[in-house]
Amino acid sequence: LQAGDAIPMGPGPGAALPVITLEPNRQLALGGRLDGASITWAFGLYPVDDRRTRLVSRNLGFMPGWTLRRILFRPASWRTELPMRLFLDLGGFLMVRKMLSGIKQRAERFAREREAGEAALRLSSGCE
Repeated sequence: LQAGDAIPMGPGPGAALPVITLEPNRQLALGGRLDGASITWAFGLYPVDDRRTRLVSRNLGFMPGWTLRRILFRPASWRTELPMRLFLDLGGFLMVRKMLSGIKQRAERFAREREAGEAALRLSSGCE
């Protein structure tokens, strides 16, 4: 993976975000623009101690004319734009939370399996 590669976010060629920057074991940032809208999604790894790392996800999206103030002062938009805005904010939060939880579970399982493998190797080689 490198800057410029596209990460699919759904079906179709327009549903991908290009990699803006990638620093292995430190950060990954995706982002793009389409029809005046823009989005960025960044992931950062922050060491906590020798055995733990915190994964942080941040995203920012902009859709021209889709401000909450504009929506609230246009009652005609309450049936369409307001529910969509609320759904995207809440839905995005829930999706990212589930994704980060899955990454955490896989990382912890990988660490346990690696530790077990290293312990078995030490025992079989007579190092313990």
